[in-house]
Amino acid sequence: MLGAGGQRSGQDARDPEARRLAAIREFHRHEQQLKPAYKHWGYKNVFAKGFIGIRGVEPELPRERWQRLTLGDWHFAIDPELEHRQAVGERCAVLILGHAFAPATDARGGSAGSDADARDRESSRGPDARGGTVASRRDAVAGELLAAARADLASGSSRIRVDELVTWLSGRFVAFVLRGDELDVYGDPMATRACYYLDQGNIRVAAPVTAPAPSDGPFAHTTSIPHPNLPGSAQTPEHLRALAPAVASHTALLSNYAGGLTFREKRWALTHPDYADDFGRWMPGLITAHDHVRQVSANCRLTIAKSEAAHRRFFPPRGYRCEEQPAETAFPIFRDELRQQVANWCDTHPEVSLPLTSGRDSRAILAAGILELQEAGALTFTYHPFHVPQKSTHTDLDIAGRVSAAAGLPHLVIDVRNVKRGSPMDELYNATFPSYRRYANLAAALYVNIPAKAATLFGVGGGIITGMYRNTDEQTLSAPLLARKYANSKFGDSPELHRRLEQWFAYTEFDTERLGGHSIYDLFHWEHRMSKWGAEGYLEYDLATVPAPVLNSRHLLLTALSLPEGDRKAKRLYELLEITDPE
Repeated sequence: MLGAGGQRSGQDARDPEARRLAAIREFHRHEQQLKPAYKHWGYKNVFAKGFIGIRGVEPELPRERWQRLTLGDWHFAIDPELEHRQAVGERCAVLILGHAFAPATDARGGSAGSDADARDRESSRGPDARGGTVASRRDAVAGELLAAARADLASGSSRIRVDELVTWLSGRFVAFVLRGDELDVYGDPMATRACYYLDQGNIRVAAPVTAPAPSDGPFAHTTSIPHPNLPGSAQTPEHLRALAPAVASHTALLSNYAGGLTFREKRWALTHPDYADDFGRWMPGLITAHDHVRQVSANCRLTIAKSEAAHRRFFPPRGYRCEEQPAETAFPIFRDELRQQVANWCDTHPEVSLPLTSGRDSRAILAAGILELQEAGALTFTYHPFHVPQKSTHTDLDIAGRVSAAAGLPHLVIDVRNVKRGSPMDELYNATFPSYRRYANLAAALYVNIPAKAATLFGVGGGIITGMYRNTDEQTLSAPLLARKYANSKFGDSPELHRRLEQWFAYTEFDTERLGGHSIYDLFHWEHRMSKWGAEGYLEYDLATVPAPVLNSRHLLLTALSLPEGDRKAKRLYELLEITDPE
């Protein structure tokens, strides 16, 4: 025990046994904090950190311990392990599920609009907590969104103020903004906290325009989703049209609410004879794990009105154009933002863990946030299926342990074993993901090894920073071009897949004019892969720990995307993070 000035008290200094007992008490305390998920929940936490919301109807609880709350006429049930914040005002209300971090400074960058627009946005905010603590900034977010929504509502159908505020939030969250009779749903920058909703045959998307731009209203100048009858698709059942609108974290929750949904679309894609991928198959276009369920995509907002739903792009905003800058100019911004993201998660959780590999993404996180990670006593870990010795993660084992030791952080090696059929983990996983068995073995390994209450700093999304695709010579947007990037196999030549991606283009307003000068390859990887493959992975990790996507910040991603392509592919920002003598 330390006395004033950090000196040990005289009694402790003379009594080694007292010091030993104090150390044992600290050891037991830390051991409790490091308990894995099976010690906390005993394979009963189905739909972990999940939610479901239904307009006008109270949802059934997946588990008795789930909490109920309301947002206007919407009724939600949420897992108490899922953090939430609310703000309620006249004709407007806000609900944030998960961790939404406000910027530490007002250096947003990348937004479009006049000085008058900026002044209007500033005046619409609630209590301004920028520059305060992580906790104070998080507490202020719901109130700021509420003030912005009220100002938008007063000005008509515009969403400009809410769109702007959401643009610069980071973390992992879904934000629900109720404006009169309309519910707007926003995801985090890479849609890592998935939000699904029922497709009742009433979804509107932007209609093709030549000029001028449509008004700001979500239903202005819209049309139905094209190509309704594609291979594997099923007609919308009449009973589905009669149900109240619903949103949820897992497709299975919506299937349960609807009395059961098929999964023909998923089966068509994942069992296609021409589809092969060394990195694991994932679902293209609008396909999810259940038919008649769609997902809110990255950089888009969903608006649910009385009889219709509209899925519209809000970022990049109209008029935005990206600007290139040299790596040396971008680097301080990138470094500080990445460090801030590490600090955000370290400040909100008693334990922190970092999956460490031989790759550059996790090493960049370590380099940027090394002080915060050391102060937090962060745990690093590397996983490997020891029954598959030739697996590429074997290289991670050789390197990651030494990197962690050099950083002075404790390190675990985790064996990824096959989940036994009929085991408690198998039943938990199948209840949560009944139609889609993805990486169940990894989920099980994390479930029994990683601290359940820790913020686990995943580096998913690094492909946006360094460029996912090597060959980017062809810049004319087409479904066949991006189908080949998606499938990496003969499946990319499938006309049916091309129509699926054309449907997704319409759903997300993915066209050259709306991408603000960014490469079609970068935005395709960001919005298609991260909204699909990435978000599905985080749902699995939710069973075991607190997934913390530290790269999930538009300020960070847009800074990286501003570099010349050659510098990005050379990982120049990552190199600069480890230069110790900049002079």
